[in-house]
Parts: sequence; C-alpha cells; structure tokens
Amino acid sequence: MMTRMVRQIFTIKLLVFLFFLRVLAETQTNPDSLLNTSSDSLEIQNPDSQHVDTVFNDGIIEKRDSLLSKEGPNSPDSISEKSSLPSPAPEDSVKHTGLFIGAGAGWTLGSFTLLDLWKQSLPDSLGYFGLDANSFAVEGDSSSLKFVIKKDADYYNMTFPIKVSFHKIREKDFFSSALSFSMIRKGFKASVFPLNDSLEGKVDIRQNLSLYSLGIEFLYGFRIQERYFSIDGVDRSDFIIGAGISPLVSLQSINKADLNSDDPRMVSVKESIHSFFNNHKSFGLALTLRTGLSTMKSFGSRGAIETGIFYTLNWYRRFFSSGKEVLTSDAFPESNDNEPLSCISNRLEISFSLLRNVH
Repeated sequence: MMTRMVRQIFTIKLLVFLFFLRVLAETQTNPDSLLNTSSDSLEIQNPDSQHVDTVFNDGIIEKRDSLLSKEGPNSPDSISEKSSLPSPAPEDSVKHTGLFIGAGAGWTLGSFTLLDLWKQSLPDSLGYFGLDANSFAVEGDSSSLKFVIKKDADYYNMTFPIKVSFHKIREKDFFSSALSFSMIRKGFKASVFPLNDSLEGKVDIRQNLSLYSLGIEFLYGFRIQERYFSIDGVDRSDFIIGAGISPLVSLQSINKADLNSDDPRMVSVKESIHSFFNNHKSFGLALTLRTGLSTMKSFGSRGAIETGIFYTLNWYRRFFSSGKEVLTSDAFPESNDNEPLSCISNRLEISFSLLRNVH
C-alpha cells in the first residue's frame, strides 16, 4: 500500500512538471504576448497617456498641413501662379525723348574742286614767273637763280566743322536743326635765291587759300528697328536725310613775296614775282545735301552722346566781289575759265555731339 501511495505522488509531480514545461514553451513561441500584456498594463496604470499621444499627433498633423499650405518659391503651384501673372513691359531702349540742345565737332575728307583749281595755279619753277637762272644778272654777279619748294600744299582736303544743334527726339524719329561753322586753309611756301648766297639774298614766297563757311541745316531721322540693324552699346540708330544752306561763304587767297636783302638783282626778282600774284577775296553761298547714319547713347540722367557718319554734297556758287560776280579766271588766272566761279564738294563726315535734355 505504501508503494502505491508513492507511485501516485510521483505521478502528480510528473503531471505538474509537464504542465510547467508546456506553459514555458508557449511563452517562448509567442513573445508579443508579453509586450501586449506590458503595454496594456501601462495603459491601465497611466490613463492620461492616451490623451497626450492624441494631442501630440494632432499637433504634428496641423504643422504638416500649415507647411504644405505655405507654397515655396519653387513649388509647382507657385510657378504656375507666377506664370499666370502678367509679365512687366520690357524697358524701352530709348531712355530720353524730348527737346535737346547739343554741341559737337566733326572731321571731313573728300574732293574739293575749288582747292584743286588753287593747287593747279601754284608755281613749280622759275618759268612760272617769267624768270630763268640768269634773270637780272649784273656784271660781277653771274650766279644762277634757283627755285625751291619748301612746303607743298596738303594733298588731303580735310575740314573740322563745329556746330550747335537742337533736337526734337521722339521714340520713332527725330527732327534736328544745326548752326555750323567750317574752315579749310591751305598753305604753300617756296624760295628763290642765288646759288652763291642762299641766306641773305633770298625771296620767300608764301601763298595761302582760306575758305570759311557759316550755314544752317535741317535733318530728319527715322529710327531703324533693331531686328533690321543694331549696334551694341547704343540706345538707338537712325537713318538721316537732310538739306542746308550756307548764306555766308568767304573765299580768300593771299600771296606774298618777302626779301631780307637790298641786293638790286634780288629786288628786281622780287618785283617780278609779285607782279604775277593775284590776291583775291569774294563771298558766295553753298547748298548742302546730307545722308547717313546716326546713333545715340544715353549719358547721365539728362544727357546723350550722338555719333554720326554721313555723305555730304556741297555746291558752292554765286561768288561776288565788289558787287560783281566772280569768274573762275578772276580767282585763278591759270584756269582760263570765264564762267562764273562754282564748284562741287563730295565729302565723308564723321561727327560727335553732346546732347542735353532741356524739356
């Protein structure tokens, strides 16, 4: 009987041990059960935690929504909204319009038939004055005379006009009037002397031609569209046409022969040379046609710089001296032309002007 009781106690212990092993095995295969149990217990122990989490989550959501509602500068909605706005009008390249006053200067180069006639009338040897190497030779002075050109007339016909102008500038065109003054002066120097005394007995010959012109001109310019023609660095380019008149043109030729010796032979030579000289002074008028290209660039708040390149045609005519119309042979005896004095000038001109807005 004792043996049977021990057997029953051993059986009960074995069953308890097996039950414990089974519970332990189920706990290892399902660890989330412990976490769930612990979290549930925490929730039970802290009932306010659920309210805190709800407020925290709601705050995050509200901040996210507010950030999304504020569109960044590069967001698609912002870009589309900006593109839908009307773009500002492009700045006009013409910064100045209105009434301008200006002052400027220029440089011209070209043909001038009046100057060509004067050059042709200049002496080139003793024969021009009716002399030769032995002219007015006296006993005891048989040295030969010599003619030498010391300064020939300039080959190029250049002038440097100055002007005062008034411009009415508009966006598509402009009107201009200008008062201009130009001068051209040519000089020639030569000497005649005996070979044995080139210093004391020397006749100095000086011949000068001057042409002064005071005129007024009127120009019209229309703006060239940039799609057809443009120059970098300027505000606008205009095609120019115009005409003018010079009511006052002064033509003057002066010829001199100087001698610094009392030598009788050289005195005679000087008088002979002087007899061939013909000093002349007359007044006439000129008509002008002009065409070319003008550019303008803003300068400061009220100023502008105008640059132009032009072709200029001048017609000089109707010269009078002492109330009598001058013939070509009167001004230039070597020409043998008895027609009224007139000439044409074809010139290239480059000009620069500073303009200031006055209205």
